[in-house]
Amino acid sequence: MKKLPVLFLLLFSLSFYSQNDTVSVVGQKKNFVFTINGISGNGVIKMRKEQFKNAVIAFSFEDKKLTSKNVTSFKIKIPGIQAQLVKGNKIDNKTYQKILKTGAKGFIITLFDIKMDEDKLRISGPMCYLSPPLVIEIY
Repeated sequence: MKKLPVLFLLLFSLSFYSQNDTVSVVGQKKNFVFTINGISGNGVIKMRKEQFKNAVIAFSFEDKKLTSKNVTSFKIKIPGIQAQLVKGNKIDNKTYQKILKTGAKGFIITLFDIKMDEDKLRISGPMCYLSPPLVIEIY
């Protein structure tokens, strides 16, 4: 009998976390993705350390009719180093040097709290979104 609530919570959490990242646009659902150097952020991205030099983080909709937003800032977490804020949509030289020094094969780098420029969006109607993190594994 004790296993029933645990099983219910497990099934509920799996169904909650397995949903696609979607944007609600005027009553419709539109998928969106974050990319780094044009590589889609769906799942874990595998990159070499050298690919982080001037890497560009972007936001776009799968529906090409919708205009993408500009990324204005994001936070990056490198293993062994405190998370830091990067302004703009590129990984700066200081952050890149930290990745080169501390990054090793198998390390996971996370880009999160991605902020976008609200004024650049050119669709009408209400919109709500949560920015999913970009998870990058060094190989």
